[in-house]
Amino acid sequence: MKIQKVTSNKKDYLDLLLLADEQEDMIDRYLERGEMFILTEEPCKADSAGQKTGTFDKSSRALAECVVTKEGAGIYEIKNLATRPEHQKKGYARQLIQFLLTYYPDCNTMYVGTGDSPLTVPFYKRCGFTESHRLKNFITEHYDHPIYEGGQLLTDMVYLSQCPKTNPADLQQLTDRVYYLPATEETDRPVLGYIRGNHASLMIDAGNSFEHVKLFLDALAKKQLPPPDYCVLTHWHWDHTFGIPALKKILAGEPFSHPVLILASAATNQKLKEVASWEWTEEAMQKRLQEGTDIEFCDHCIRLEYPDLSAIQTGAADLSFGSETEPAELTLDLGGVSARLLSIHAPHGDSVLIDVPEEQILFLGDAACEDYYEHNGIYEPNTLHTFLHFLQQHSSSTLLSGHGAPETKEAVLSYLSEQWEEAAKLCIRPICQNDIHILAASFLAQGWDNREETLWHYYADQEAGTRYVYVAEKNGQPVGYVTLLPLAKDGPFAGKYPEISDFNVLIACQRQGIGSALLDAAEAQAAKLSDVVTLGVGLYSGYGAAQRMYPKRGYVPDGSGVWYQGRPAEVYGTVRNDDDLILYFSKATRR
Repeated sequence: MKIQKVTSNKKDYLDLLLLADEQEDMIDRYLERGEMFILTEEPCKADSAGQKTGTFDKSSRALAECVVTKEGAGIYEIKNLATRPEHQKKGYARQLIQFLLTYYPDCNTMYVGTGDSPLTVPFYKRCGFTESHRLKNFITEHYDHPIYEGGQLLTDMVYLSQCPKTNPADLQQLTDRVYYLPATEETDRPVLGYIRGNHASLMIDAGNSFEHVKLFLDALAKKQLPPPDYCVLTHWHWDHTFGIPALKKILAGEPFSHPVLILASAATNQKLKEVASWEWTEEAMQKRLQEGTDIEFCDHCIRLEYPDLSAIQTGAADLSFGSETEPAELTLDLGGVSARLLSIHAPHGDSVLIDVPEEQILFLGDAACEDYYEHNGIYEPNTLHTFLHFLQQHSSSTLLSGHGAPETKEAVLSYLSEQWEEAAKLCIRPICQNDIHILAASFLAQGWDNREETLWHYYADQEAGTRYVYVAEKNGQPVGYVTLLPLAKDGPFAGKYPEISDFNVLIACQRQGIGSALLDAAEAQAAKLSDVVTLGVGLYSGYGAAQRMYPKRGYVPDGSGVWYQGRPAEVYGTVRNDDDLILYFSKATRR
């Protein structure tokens, strides 16, 4: 078998192209700008000078074909892939895919788009692709006839992606000016970017350790690229900043003798100064976990990257820009290429994006990720919506996040739009006065007791700082709540640990993940106060759902037996099975 590139007369293979894309005008959108390859049994014709003409003998029909387009720096997309029916299930399509993954040396991400077919989506997954994003109703809105495959009406366009295998120690090139060192998962090492100008160069993020910085500088040397003159930090997290002291020390010494200026937003630098005061002892790290100052995932990765915790060093920026609360911008002219440092409001706390306008590349850092420090890993709808609007207006075509491969702007927007739709549907937030009447009326309408006075008491407690009250808002309406006492008032845990003391979701909104989201918020707050969270559950059938749910979430009975009206029930005593008959549970908030 031969794989040949077709450089002319691509429409000669329209019958084959239509097997993968049923509408000719849709094929016309990408055929000429794309590169076409054909798998055939014979090589293509040659002219009198021995040059391939891009045409084939009629006797050697193409058995399979593919069309590939370049969608951005380092990003390619398979637009059309088809095998003649009589030659299917012989591995020809898979052979073309493997060819494409090695054909483009600058390919960092290969996409393929296909209808939501029960036949083609599993095929691409078997070829190593994973689902990236979907364009809802793309098939039904862009094709002039219904398309069925495997007995199923196709509606959405499913995009899958695959990253050709790369050595994490090798610098990847996106353009003549822009490079990056890939992220590695084990110790959460992020992407480190590099922009080369005629007069100066810029490093994006400082890495998480001496070893990480050394890996980056060695990778630059392999490419014969100069060390960075500047290093900009995308945000304050340890994996992006703990390499600051190592970077400055290595570049100040031999063989470099090359100073580097560390840049950060004012908000990032303020946080770095706080982190500089942290101690890295077992006791101090455990205390930060208990207080919620740090999170378990980062604690775990830090211990992997630093088996000797005493080796941890932290640093701050040499120069900060903007204010701690307002967006700001700083442009660096590197010579022939510029870097716009954009301090913006993003889902992930303090964020600086690096825009390389000449290359249409945008480094995101962790800006598009959920913030587990400030928002318990939940997107805040308004902030996410503002960030989405910013990306929609931006001119970049290639986006690179802090822990991923290059993506098209379309892929990032599609993912974040889905997250926004979900976040907008359900928002967990502190209770406000307007919620009280609406919740009370809703509970009355479903036959429950009037809870308006109780909710007013809860609101007053929240304002006084003696109770946390979280409301679930769905489609703009409050539909449930949960409260958390900093210290339990009754039962075996009184005065010892936080207690989830009241928890209700409207019947019509149950079994939709709303209760779990409320409990997640309450438990996250409890984790900042203690290493244990507690609650009590009634014993009659009305509490049946709670009796089943809490053990699934890891709660276990405390072993003190049932309590009645604030006291342990007497052995062989008589009690009334009402709301005052309670079994207490507890759960560790940190593992």
